[in-house]
Amino acid sequence: MNKEFKVTAFIDGKEVSEIEILRKELERAHIALAVLKEKLGHEKIEELLKDDMAEMDEKLAKAADENNGELVCSQTTLRVQGLKSAEYFKAFRSFKEDVNWRAMPEHYLIHDGENGRHIIETCGCWDKPVNMYGRFLATDETAPEQVRAIRDAENYPILNYINCPLNLRPDVSIIAYHQFKDTEDGLEVRTAVFFPKGVDQEMVEGHKWHLAIEWGNWARAAYNSVHAND
Repeated sequence: MNKEFKVTAFIDGKEVSEIEILRKELERAHIALAVLKEKLGHEKIEELLKDDMAEMDEKLAKAADENNGELVCSQTTLRVQGLKSAEYFKAFRSFKEDVNWRAMPEHYLIHDGENGRHIIETCGCWDKPVNMYGRFLATDETAPEQVRAIRDAENYPILNYINCPLNLRPDVSIIAYHQFKDTEDGLEVRTAVFFPKGVDQEMVEGHKWHLAIEWGNWARAAYNSVHAND
């Protein structure tokens, strides 16, 4: 007996590939999530996730305590054709919250306010959402030495750096440290996020995928914004 399972769909008499179906499913999932997040609003999202975020606060603080504030890095590199760094940043700074939601399904809140950028997201495609308040910094002079050690200003002249102190250990931060350069046909970004050393390795490995998903989607949104009138 052949136990291989397969579903083949036909729309208007034409076979549709599984990849096409998955893309449409993902598109609709993003739209459904955006509707729910918009309806809930910031306060209800925070209330809904408060216990999970409190648990993650404790886990992150425990990792920082046990490892004297040392950090561990999760990195992903993306190459983008058809979009230069200046075009990307012009679009990125104008993104509304719904674009940031759609960049990654596990972005529950990304909102700029008086205390900086408020981010609620599941780090590393793993476990529960993390509650962070971060600030974009123009220079990395005050960044930990471990972070500055990966700086390659000669090859990646543009730096996007955001510092998010832990809620229970504000002397230790989750740090996003992304380096950009233009290429002949676009740009390359070397993304990196630093977590307290001692977090589950699943978070470190999983965040590589998180970075690939969100930065890829932000690049697509930027490209569509730049070329909207083409």
